[in-house]
Amino acid sequence: MYYSKALNLTQVDLAKMLPNLKESQVVPDPGKPAIIAPIFNFPLQGLDILNAKLTPMAKQKGIPPFR
Repeated sequence: MYYSKALNLTQVDLAKMLPNLKESQVVPDPGKPAIIAPIFNFPLQGLDILNAKLTPMAKQKGIPPFR
């Protein structure tokens, strides 16, 4: 979620990056603070896919890695 916030992406933008998203799966909204970590209501595989797509985009924009 760090990179999605830094890249000013919306929940809709993130959903478009995920293939085969089930209707019951809700993509975390980077604009809203999460009371519960995204891993509790979104599969880890989806977070891995987003991370793989957002990391190169962040590097191109000069966004430092999350620590």
